[in-house]
Amino acid sequence: MGSNSPVVSADNSQDKKMEKSAHVIPQDASNGKDRQVNVSRASRKNIPDKESFQRINYLLQASQMIIAQSPRARSVPAYYCSLIHNIAQKSLIRLHPDVKRMMCRGCKCLLFPGINSQVTVKSKPMSQVFWTCFLCGTLRRLPSKRGYELWVQKPEALI
Repeated sequence: MGSNSPVVSADNSQDKKMEKSAHVIPQDASNGKDRQVNVSRASRKNIPDKESFQRINYLLQASQMIIAQSPRARSVPAYYCSLIHNIAQKSLIRLHPDVKRMMCRGCKCLLFPGINSQVTVKSKPMSQVFWTCFLCGTLRRLPSKRGYELWVQKPEALI
């Protein structure tokens, strides 16, 4: 047997252990303990529209890197973010709320405070965070209650 030959185990119990793996989800809000969720390997591989998720992830990272390296380059990251929006619409993928909050609704570019947007916090009459895009002038208003968390961050949202 050469070093390139595959190793075959005679023990089936080890193969069954490899099929399922436990993912630890940190700090369950109800009891303060870590939870373990068993996810089979087959269910992780059979993600619908996996290529679309990978493409969206790549475009998001590329646009973040371009804006971080050269803040004056605005057209390429804006184009990448419009592609992200189009891919999500065509493949019926819901973008994560954090990704949606990073994007301008007017020109579909990523918002970076101080580089291409301004962030203002006002506490009266209600506490709100205002994001102003320098490229298109769109104003975005987000509520900021103390202790507020998005639905996707709650433990009930986990499958």
